[in-house]
Amino acid sequence: MKRKLLLLVLMPCILAAQSKKDDSRVSLALTGISDSLQRDAHAIYHLDEGIVEVAGPGKYTFKVHQVITILNSDGNYLLDQHHGINKFRKLDDIEIRVYNQFGAESNKYKKKDFVTTAAYDGISLVTDDKVMSLRVPAPGYPCKLDVEYTVKVSSFVMLPSWYIQSPGVSVELSRYLVKVPDDMEIRWLAKDIDIEPVISNKNSVLNYLWEIKNLKAKKREEGAGGFVKSPTILTAANQFEYDGYRGQAKEWKDLGLWYNELVKNTNQLSDGYKAEIRKLVQGAESDKEKLRILYEYLQKNFRYVSIQLGIGGFKPFPADFVHEKKYGDCKALSNYMQACLDAVNIKSYSAWINAGADRAPVNPNFPYDGFNHQILCVPLNRDTIWLECTSNKSDFAQLGNFTENRYALLLTENGGILVHTPLSKANHNKFAASTEIVVNEDGTGITETTLHTSGEYKSEQLALSEENSDMQKYYFINHMGFPNPDEFELTFGQKTPNLFTTKVKMNIEKINDFKAGNKMFLKPRIYKLWSAKLPASDGRNEAFLFECPFEKTDTTIFKIPAGFKSEVLPQSKDLKCQFANYTTRYWYDAGKNAIYSTAKLTLTQYNIPAAKYAEIKKFFDDVLMDETQKIVIKKE
Repeated sequence: MKRKLLLLVLMPCILAAQSKKDDSRVSLALTGISDSLQRDAHAIYHLDEGIVEVAGPGKYTFKVHQVITILNSDGNYLLDQHHGINKFRKLDDIEIRVYNQFGAESNKYKKKDFVTTAAYDGISLVTDDKVMSLRVPAPGYPCKLDVEYTVKVSSFVMLPSWYIQSPGVSVELSRYLVKVPDDMEIRWLAKDIDIEPVISNKNSVLNYLWEIKNLKAKKREEGAGGFVKSPTILTAANQFEYDGYRGQAKEWKDLGLWYNELVKNTNQLSDGYKAEIRKLVQGAESDKEKLRILYEYLQKNFRYVSIQLGIGGFKPFPADFVHEKKYGDCKALSNYMQACLDAVNIKSYSAWINAGADRAPVNPNFPYDGFNHQILCVPLNRDTIWLECTSNKSDFAQLGNFTENRYALLLTENGGILVHTPLSKANHNKFAASTEIVVNEDGTGITETTLHTSGEYKSEQLALSEENSDMQKYYFINHMGFPNPDEFELTFGQKTPNLFTTKVKMNIEKINDFKAGNKMFLKPRIYKLWSAKLPASDGRNEAFLFECPFEKTDTTIFKIPAGFKSEVLPQSKDLKCQFANYTTRYWYDAGKNAIYSTAKLTLTQYNIPAAKYAEIKKFFDDVLMDETQKIVIKKE
């Protein structure tokens, strides 16, 4: 969605926004900074102030002022100044002053020094958004920035969010002031911080002021993703206007009613196109079967293309247009699928959602536009089916980690309704490997591995199947831990609702880990069942996110050369903790002169609370340690 592109562009700026010079202005000399504010910090915000002046629904001015000491090169991202602009958002003025470590001004920049380019979010083909950018050279470290700018906005759904602190940053003074006509009261939510505004009324203008001082820096904790604790003030006007479309935002229902007006007449197919859709499902015996047929038709025949022009961040292309052109973005494809289902008398609802593998859910108690994606919900008699309409790799009725386990706003004829998307279980994301290894007397070998995958692992293999051979080989060696082969043959099965099959055949010059006299030492598997070393658990305050719950199994058969026999097998293991378990078994079949190795690793919960992280950390450290065991075969 277009509105999220602006947020991504503006994040480096609004992480520390601010206002006019006044009595609170901090001296630009680099002396007198307390040790507590410097500890664990790469930057200090001496002043972090923003003033939002709302003129009425759809119009506000945002004045920001920041005074920042950048202590070292880890804070050099703050030297990159980016401002997203479009037809509704203009950068009115900006001034940046740079001071060296002695407090002397080394450079000054104005609006004319910025370069304006088309915004690119990695997915949109065409967009109205542009980015004004400036890379400020550092005069050395420490250095100081004094930044002031004014943004004028002529359409909005949400007021700016105020990001008080990010990891590695300390704050001397943060101040956020929202001025709004007293007939346009706002709502607010303090996230990850306990702070209330001081509210006053002057000349029929309500003033909401948040102020906080002396926040010490917190270390960045690896693996927290979008669940990281980030002190933020969310604000929303009860009345808003976007491109002439007025709406309210007191309740989730209100946002849905506004959207209904926006998309009116876009989600109906013409009679001729309806007839084409009905012909596709002739003979289907149930609504679920019709749904599957139409979803597979969408996946096979339509492309995801993001075109964000005008109000394109919210309003989809008409269903007839999508039917003709065979492309659309998330809104357009979901809207089109809804129209197709309506043509065969199946009720469905588009749904806004905040997509991303590590995204935290929106707060259900604070109605606001915290979404960046659109999917489709189909409530059947005995089940509710969720469809990801932009993917040609997703299985029918499976969302995956991009949109699962979070709140979605159903856009019904009666307005918005907040519901929870389902959470996948470990057996939804299967990775099952079986390998046969022929070990030659000289240590060379031939291997053949068959992978059966589902869920996230299936999507990964499907994506890999579309890459070139060099990238495929790189993936198996560098990501999965296969040895570098002399010969490499890879084949992929067909995409079906069942497990996806990948086969890997390799000739390997050195199948053994090492030799010692008449003995060969072999790894228990040809690849790494688990290879990630989790970050330290000491002082952990943030949740840790895995990609998804999963179930990984492996069976490996070593056919050892004539004249060799098994001498040492690894000890079998049974490891358990609250959220995971791991088992291995090894045995030797003398009649077949073969060694068998089996393993199973299951993670039942992907979001690990900070209080439980030490337990899961130890578990996976033990798994890594077990992976270092060796099979020893000896020549008789």
